[in-house]
Amino acid sequence: MEVAMEESLDAPLILVVDDEQTTASTLRRTFELLGYRVREARSGEEALLRLREESFDLVLLDLRMPGLGGLEVLREARHLAPNTPFVILTAHASLESAILALRRGACDYLQKPCDLDEIVQAVRRGLAQRERHRRQLQLVRMLREVLADMGERNRVASFSSLPEDRSRWLVAGPCRLDLHRRRALLDDRPLDLSPTEFDLLAYLAHHPEQPLTLEELAVHLYGAEMDVDQALSSLRMHVYRLRRKIEPDPRHPRYLRTVRGVGYMLINEP
Repeated sequence: MEVAMEESLDAPLILVVDDEQTTASTLRRTFELLGYRVREARSGEEALLRLREESFDLVLLDLRMPGLGGLEVLREARHLAPNTPFVILTAHASLESAILALRRGACDYLQKPCDLDEIVQAVRRGLAQRERHRRQLQLVRMLREVLADMGERNRVASFSSLPEDRSRWLVAGPCRLDLHRRRALLDDRPLDLSPTEFDLLAYLAHHPEQPLTLEELAVHLYGAEMDVDQALSSLRMHVYRLRRKIEPDPRHPRYLRTVRGVGYMLINEP
């Protein structure tokens, strides 16, 4: 008995939010038989109360319910459980609601009626997504600890202070960087880069044709104190702006390339 209880406490915890008792009970029994822990909420208001009380690994959410609807729940839940994946189940599917749900953080969108196997697969994909995010956060924490141990907290914010034995000029894709004066040239003409764009390009240029992870770049640019999601969002924005300044065709990057599933890499082609 004690072993079974211990195993159940380790199982993922799922919240089923649906005002239809038959649907909610069927989903609960299905996932309990598969070894998951399950809670039910029969309204949007009850769902938010449960999200305040417990930490769930995934939420199955109906869109149309009396009172607080699923889209409103999803919006509020982003503050209560920002890292929890949501799978949408609805009998009133529309392109507009699907787009809005995905914009508010839903990881999947299923139309009722659908096979239980389809729902199970969507839940497994959502849990796998949560696990990937958890591992990314662990990696970022490890990088922060390594940088702290090396005493490099002052270096990660910028590259304004570079080792004296480094060359003054650095090739960065189609550009040349003057590391002493912190200026960039493109075709021997000054290139207007923000300090963060210069730092990003310089760091990539110090690792030519080497894929660098989003987390590593974010830590080097913003340090260990910045919120992870905010840092990654800011990093992507600076990559977008940098491409518009150095790429012949920003929509098809030649120099600052995306490495799928990893991050970015700088190519120093002529």
